[in-house]
Amino acid sequence: MVQELGVALSGGLIAGLITATAGFVGHFLTWRSTQRTLQSNQEIEDRRAQAEALDSYLNEMSKLAPDLPEDDRDDNNWTKEQKRAVQLAQARTMTILLSVTQDRKRIPLTLVRQMNLITAHSGYSSPLVYLKHASLDHANLNNFTLSGVDLRGVDLRAADLRGADLRGSILAEANLMGADLRGTVMGNDPDNDPGGADLRGADLRDADLRDADLRGAHLEGATGVTNEKLKQQARSLEGAIMPNGRRYED
Repeated sequence: MVQELGVALSGGLIAGLITATAGFVGHFLTWRSTQRTLQSNQEIEDRRAQAEALDSYLNEMSKLAPDLPEDDRDDNNWTKEQKRAVQLAQARTMTILLSVTQDRKRIPLTLVRQMNLITAHSGYSSPLVYLKHASLDHANLNNFTLSGVDLRGVDLRAADLRGADLRGSILAEANLMGADLRGTVMGNDPDNDPGGADLRGADLRDADLRDADLRGAHLEGATGVTNEKLKQQARSLEGAIMPNGRRYED
């Protein structure tokens, strides 16, 4: 009798545990499904917000375009409207680069490049839109064309720049720590030579420079990289000014 009671109690306990466990699992699966739905809805909302922000930026820049100065680099000659347009273009661009995701940062960059707002100029004069400290960290810019632009002082930490065209660009004092520069073209092109990239004082700690074309690039004062590492990783260093200020010699 006692034994039968024990078996009955044990069986009842086990059944209760199974029921409780099943209930817990059911609640957990429901909770997880709800979380996935919420996450999916949030992602959709984020994408919609990003698209709206970019659309607003493009419209605003289109309205500013007629008032932006074209060839005159001397702001002393600008009208009040031109000065205001440049200030707004700068503010709008810095804001949109800070707010959009890594995969969308190339959209505003393409626009300001096509509008010649970030064109690199001889004599080291500033571009119309000065992107120093702009948020391009972790940006997806692989195979992107940024030749002849002024990106001095830009935050490009851990950016994906694989295969990007940076010939003739100014990247002086840019933060390229951990950037993926594999196959990046920063050197002279015999057929279309805008000059090597200016990397003076750039932070190249942990940057991956394997197969990078650095012909004619100016690397004087660049930190986090040695002459030996450059020789081991770069595809070409012909005519480059090395971090120690000396021209590369085979």
